[in-house]
Amino acid sequence: DHTMIESIAEALKRLQIVGKQDLERDWHKRVTQRLLESEEREKFEANKKSFLNAFRGKDKGRFSKLIEESSQYFIKKNYRRGLKALERAFATDPQNCEVGIFLGKLYYEFENFADAGKYLRRVLKNNPHHFEANLLTGLLARRRGDFAAARRFLGNAADICQTSLAAHLFLGSVLVSLGHDAEALGHFSRALNLKPSPQMYLMVGSIYSRQGQLRHAIKHMKKAIELDPAC
Repeated sequence: DHTMIESIAEALKRLQIVGKQDLERDWHKRVTQRLLESEEREKFEANKKSFLNAFRGKDKGRFSKLIEESSQYFIKKNYRRGLKALERAFATDPQNCEVGIFLGKLYYEFENFADAGKYLRRVLKNNPHHFEANLLTGLLARRRGDFAAARRFLGNAADICQTSLAAHLFLGSVLVSLGHDAEALGHFSRALNLKPSPQMYLMVGSIYSRQGQLRHAIKHMKKAIELDPAC
């Protein structure tokens, strides 16, 4: 959610639309509440079964022991040791995409983008059509300014899961950065159909305005005002 609002704000800025601070303030409040409700150890416990079910290695006993060891560290909020134990478990079963994507997501959340990329690449090597791995790899490419790679991976994610709000929104923001407004409009419109919001109506209306399609621009901007009179 936090990355999505950054993407919307960045795209609106490129479209020369004001209000970035208001967008960030409103969403930050909601995202902060979400983070307070979600602990890493709870995520781990919810995924333990999937780690074990996805095992394809030779020594499941050692793998299970490392998963349990990691779980105990997470319960005690010792995330550093928990991650190290989980990494050792992944080393015993490198084809386990469930463990690999969990490590990639956690490192991404902790803003350790180098290690996040390392584990995401391993997941994609074993499963090139993994939705989350494509999505996060695209976001990493976007962060470092490699918009061509970001477009490729986010495009994969959008194709794999056509109902993903995040994939269409992130891909649209990358396309705006590349100057491909018409193509971006298609993905923003899909995101709007999936989850209408005043910010998305404003985004789509702004692109229509840049293209000279003023009737469509006015229609979408009126929708933004209907949902949020302060917009």
